[in-house]
Amino acid sequence: MGEYVSGNPRLSSGFGAVDLAFVVRVVLSLMVIFLAYGSVSEEKLHGTLRLVLSNSVPRDQLLMGKFLGGLLIILGSMLASTLLSILLVALSRTMPLGMADWARIAGMLGISALYLICFYTCSLFVSVLVNRPSIALMVLLQIWIFFVVIYPNLGIVIAESVHRLPTQEEVSRMKQAAFQPYDAEYRKVMQDIRQAYSSPKGPDKDVSSRMMELLSLRAESEYKVDQDFDRRLSRQVRLANSIAILSPAVLYDIAMTRLARTDLTDYERFMTGVLPLWRADVERSKLLYKDPRAYRKATMPPFSYVPETLAGCFGAAALQGSLVLFFGILFFVLAYTSFLRKDVR
Repeated sequence: MGEYVSGNPRLSSGFGAVDLAFVVRVVLSLMVIFLAYGSVSEEKLHGTLRLVLSNSVPRDQLLMGKFLGGLLIILGSMLASTLLSILLVALSRTMPLGMADWARIAGMLGISALYLICFYTCSLFVSVLVNRPSIALMVLLQIWIFFVVIYPNLGIVIAESVHRLPTQEEVSRMKQAAFQPYDAEYRKVMQDIRQAYSSPKGPDKDVSSRMMELLSLRAESEYKVDQDFDRRLSRQVRLANSIAILSPAVLYDIAMTRLARTDLTDYERFMTGVLPLWRADVERSKLLYKDPRAYRKATMPPFSYVPETLAGCFGAAALQGSLVLFFGILFFVLAYTSFLRKDVR
């Protein structure tokens, strides 16, 4: 549910980039509805359901056959839509993948299958309840719109009202206010440097060194404002996800971003690794005017970004996967019990 705007991950629940998650969440879930809406209701309308059950075919076996047949088509379509992409990634030399990466891909395919099964069993349940295919399709489309569009956006609207984020103009004013104690000195030093460059001697080392220190102070103060913005954003995103936790689409998005390492947790880990590297670069840059020899000898520390472990990633996504599986089982049980008591006359 997150996207990056001006260096910060922002909240969204619309239709973003066309990737695997979008194809499964929107395109294939709609395909599942159109595949299953008439699986029982259409046979009931044309009388074929009564004809079939007049023979010695148990109702549970008939429904199970419909479920397994549709499941085979759905999973086959999903694998066909992702096989080419996986093949291109596997053959790419610029993007080598290790065993952990392939495990994440397998996990994404697994949660995608559970998500589609959830919509399929829901469609099967509605098809059992409603005797007219057109009405079943209308009901399922309303359910799809609610769970994929309305409910997630409702969570975002509530989260934005509870945890209001400052606008870009407000963030700019906050950054200016944070650097205000040094602003007058910064302007004076800038003026001195401009005047010094017009002279043959050039700027003084002390003045240049102070300018570097002021630039680092400015960057540090702006970083604190951005850090506060990120903390507010994290609270907003987590509240929106908590409100819309009963939506299979939201559960699917949370699990997919966690498995793909594109969620807020991994973003925060990355920024935690960037900060000490940036501070080390600032300290090294100050030596350029104080001690050029030490500046040339100074080396940068290695980047210490530590991504989430595979076990931690799967453990975090297990909750969402379990809830999606629960919804799928619930809809199937409802469809099963309703079909056993359905009047086929």
